[in-house]
This record gives sequence, C-alpha cells and structure tokens, in this order.
Amino acid sequence: GKLLSAQRILDEPLPPIAWVVEPLIASGTRTVVFGEYGSFKSWLLLHLALHIAAGCTWLETHTVSKARRVLYIDEECGDRELRRRIKRLMAGESLQVGDSLQAYTMEGIRFNETGARNILAHTITDGFDPEVIIVETLRRVMLGSENEASDVAAFWNNIKPFVKAGKTFLISHHMRKPRLVPGQPDSNRHRASGSHDIMAGTDGAFAIVKDGQDSIRIEHTKSRVAPESPPVGVTFLAGHGESGPVRLVPTVGTFSHL
Repeated sequence: GKLLSAQRILDEPLPPIAWVVEPLIASGTRTVVFGEYGSFKSWLLLHLALHIAAGCTWLETHTVSKARRVLYIDEECGDRELRRRIKRLMAGESLQVGDSLQAYTMEGIRFNETGARNILAHTITDGFDPEVIIVETLRRVMLGSENEASDVAAFWNNIKPFVKAGKTFLISHHMRKPRLVPGQPDSNRHRASGSHDIMAGTDGAFAIVKDGQDSIRIEHTKSRVAPESPPVGVTFLAGHGESGPVRLVPTVGTFSHL
C-alpha cells in the first residue's frame, strides 16, 4: 500500500464522487437493498439495473451519469420469470439497453473463497467485463447463516475481488417484520434480517417498504460517501395479463423517515 500523509490530504482537493446513481450508489461501492415481503423489491432492482445499463435517469429524479455494463446474477426468480420481467419492464419504458445488461440465472453461484474471482474470470472469457454487479439475493449466495456474524464477515471478505477490481456491487436482502413495542417505533433502517454485520459491512443501503397495495417507499438508510437522500415514493403500474407493460412511477409528494 501507499502511505498517505496528513499534509498531502490538506494540500490536495477532494476528488469528486463518481456516481453510478446519484445520490444512492457511488462507483466502486457495496450496497444492500433490503425490503419487505411483497414490496416489489426484485422488480425495483431489475428496473434499476435496466436504467443503469441504458444510462437513463432512474425514477425521474436519480441521475445515472452514463450507461454502464451490468451483470445481473439471479438466484431467486429463475430463467423464465427473469425474461418475463425484463420484457414487461422494457415494454413500459423507452430504454436502449442492448447487450449492456447480461445475466446469470439459477447457476448455483455461491460466494465462497473463489466465487467472486471465478465470476470475474468467466465474464472476461465470455467477452463481457461488467462495471456493476447486482445479485439476488444474499441468503441464496452466501455460505452459512445470515444470523452468524462470522459467516457474514466471510461473505464480505469473499466479495473483495469485486471491490479490488473497481466494480460496483449491489445485493438484495430481506427485511424482518417490525417489532411492535408501544411507544417505540421500529425504524426501517434497523429492520434488515440477520446479523448486524450485514449492514456494518456495506457502504450504502436503502430499504423498501410497502406504502399501499401498489405503492412502495424507498428509504436511503446508509451512505458512507454522502448524506442520505430523502425518501421516494413509487407506484407500481402493471398492464393486464402475463406480458402487459410494467412501469414504476414516482409518487407525488414527500415522505419523512420512520
């Protein structure tokens, strides 16, 4: 490593933040996206992936600075469902994605000591070097238990090859039910299921909670690079049938942190 002196820090201006999605996701960081059951978390993450790959503003207010190559690792939905969702989202959006988004689906990927290095090697062999890697979901790809701090620490250690390679890493996770304690509201920022080391190991996080039958709220709950941004409401609009277009539309109005 290269030593960095206090004087050099004082003499040099701070480098600008390289945003992937401003102000939620900075380049080269690790982000956990955790949500309630039935909160359209998987749809939202795939919607985000398509906008990053297309280089288009997300949810009308979150700037995507440029199109980036996105690898989507799906160990949750399966091949047909992933295809169906992409088709429906693309039918509802005017996006030019092309080959900028590519996916592994139900390949049995696990992040053991060699998992991340193997993925980097395979994508290079296949001629696709991703800048952003999105994974569905934590409990499907980590070894051991999400409740054990040592297993979670091993997971974060095992994805270090992505960090060293400068990749931006996102992973989805589940949210526990709220604790109903009179007079003590349960903050959503503390509702990620499993060990506290899941959130301790990430650079950023945002929570997804239901705000109605077809509405959700995105709460920015952690950021190491900039202040957390205000919550955003989103309405899920789905066309009829299995193949109808799907749109995610920002909800008018503002929300406060819970």
